[in-house]
Amino acid sequence: MNERIVISGCGLVSALGNNCEENWQNLVAGKSAIQPVDKNFFGAFRNSPDSEKILFDMLSTAIEQALAEAKLSSPAAKNLSSGLILGLGKPDLFSLQHSPTDFSLTEFWNQKLLEQIRTQLSNKCLISLTPVSACSTGLTALYLARHWLLDNLVDIVICAAGESPRHPLISESYRQLGLLTTDAVRPFSSGRTGFALGEGAGAIVLEKESTSKKRQAKISGYLEKIALSQARHNPINYGGDWQPLADLIKSVTTIADKKIIPDYIKAHGTATVLNDILESQAIIQAFGEAAQTINISSLKPAIGHTLSASGLIELIIAIMAKNNNVIPPTLNWLGRDKNCPLNYTPNNPEKRKINYLLAISLGFGGQIAAALVN
Repeated sequence: MNERIVISGCGLVSALGNNCEENWQNLVAGKSAIQPVDKNFFGAFRNSPDSEKILFDMLSTAIEQALAEAKLSSPAAKNLSSGLILGLGKPDLFSLQHSPTDFSLTEFWNQKLLEQIRTQLSNKCLISLTPVSACSTGLTALYLARHWLLDNLVDIVICAAGESPRHPLISESYRQLGLLTTDAVRPFSSGRTGFALGEGAGAIVLEKESTSKKRQAKISGYLEKIALSQARHNPINYGGDWQPLADLIKSVTTIADKKIIPDYIKAHGTATVLNDILESQAIIQAFGEAAQTINISSLKPAIGHTLSASGLIELIIAIMAKNNNVIPPTLNWLGRDKNCPLNYTPNNPEKRKINYLLAISLGFGGQIAAALVN
């Protein structure tokens, strides 16, 4: 039987706050970081070196926070080996403008962040990897991190993901697809018209339970199961087929033949018509009548859609929800959509004992990811 994997440190930077606690307090206070931008906002970053620095600084800060919370600079961690998994979506859009053939920003950042980790820690950071799977990249990185530990490649994994969609090619692509709202972001609500782009970075430290106990580390949660899957049909809108997501949810919420009903589902919740119906129907298919007892929410009305970083950033907030026993709200909810008939925790946080939380991510290209945390 595999040893349990624990979360011993988290770091978070988003438009809503510069650390985990700021993000959490602003979220439960009902604040949103989303605001209109000038039509020239994205174009201003086309050739600006600041674009690259903004994302690198957010990643660096989130990793520093996670390492500090995990207390990995202590003498007890001295002989532990570590690795870095860095989930990035589109950083090389910036570097390609400056040197199309000779320079990879992703490779450069990996080396710079590895140097930072080696400086901050008293152990060796040995290996690194950079997965890309669209908006499920964050949870994909976490999936790979868990397997590094189970395969005994390293003792500690720093798992990070970041996104700063300021390049005009990114914003214009989503606008042309008709996915960006000009109204408020309203997941699962009647009258929803799409999402707003967001930026940020998150970092999580994973290790085996035995490793954390030896050095008396604080445990924020247990990563009980995490799995990946793929849409069977259209990779963009999934052909309206929620069965692959339903099957993945069933798999992740089954432990030793026991069915787990999560208290809280952190949904992907993009506020697009098709995504929200697909998620809702998959949850109903997976849990049946019990789906009505689960609190669900989307965090995108508060922090925007952070694309490749969304899975990790939103999981960190969901872990804070679990540890505070408070369900964060789905902001801007106007009223029920007949195809989304569940409890989306509309507009206000709700106190509830959270034993298990389920986090879901969906990506363009048909990638699906789900994680169960206890």
